[in-house]
Amino acid sequence: MEEYRPATASEPVECDREAHKGSIPVIGFAGYSGSGKTSLAVEVVRILEARGLRIAVVKHDGHGHYKEAEGTDSAAYKAAGASAVAVLSPDGLVIYERKSEPSLKELLAMLSGVPNQYDLILVEGFKGSPIPKIAVVRRQQDLAILEFAASELLAIAASTGVKLTSANVPVLDLDAPEPIVDFIIQYLDEWER
Repeated sequence: MEEYRPATASEPVECDREAHKGSIPVIGFAGYSGSGKTSLAVEVVRILEARGLRIAVVKHDGHGHYKEAEGTDSAAYKAAGASAVAVLSPDGLVIYERKSEPSLKELLAMLSGVPNQYDLILVEGFKGSPIPKIAVVRRQQDLAILEFAASELLAIAASTGVKLTSANVPVLDLDAPEPIVDFIIQYLDEWER
């Protein structure tokens, strides 16, 4: 096995938002718990937004951990059995919709419903879903994620020292988000061609 050596950082790639009209591209970050996918995705979102892109994020909550803050009016409406609760504030909108078995496909369709609203939908989790993915590999045992993402794999974001037997996709340094962002912007540019 060869030891993975990260690529060197390049100059930041700027993205022209107007070049990405039409359907909204989707990229998933797939990895096991503790692999660093949330930390990486948050940093990628921060950098992409700073470069002028509008990013929608879909986070998988397979264990139902997300809850409304106790004592809020929205929590009371939810507890009362409301089918949907929408909260509009000066800085945002939150919508909770009671659904049995909501699907990623439905949510992506909803987010894509308004043309030019977002430049990218970033999905965290949903490792078995048929969306383009970047596999996040912090430890050697995290390589098992590649089995879930084989046909949709765009790249692997791996820690230095993770040994890969072979990779048919780019291998990026998990701890260097700028080159990962550059890779994503290049993907977005190719998406429109």
